[in-house]
Amino acid sequence: MADETKKGRPNFTKEESLLLAELVAANRVVLEGRLGPGITCMKRQEAWQRTRDELGKNWKNLKSSSKETYSKFRQQTIATGGGPPTPVSPVTDAVVEAIGRDNLSLTGISDSYDSTALQLLDDITSRERYMRYTF
Repeated sequence: MADETKKGRPNFTKEESLLLAELVAANRVVLEGRLGPGITCMKRQEAWQRTRDELGKNWKNLKSSSKETYSKFRQQTIATGGGPPTPVSPVTDAVVEAIGRDNLSLTGISDSYDSTALQLLDDITSRERYMRYTF
């Protein structure tokens, strides 16, 4: 029989564990204390919800700063001269992987052009045609 191992969610990284410990420590009395007149089940649930919200907020901030860092890295990679680009941190690299390296928020729109220039050219040619046929 083949040795099948159970696949679950990956364990928290050291940084994630530290963040969770800090968030729980901030609300230790409510999250870990005994239930009683001062600590109700409702208060405990609200504290856990705040902890989840703070983790979500932390992810948004981490994602935003990683996008900015990766954008600067890409600009340095494309630029000519000036030496090699500054490498990104492992955390930034992991966030970029989670977002997806081909995500438009990281890569931008390729082969884009300024449509106002095309509109100006179209207006000029329209005027030239008008002038040619009216006079």
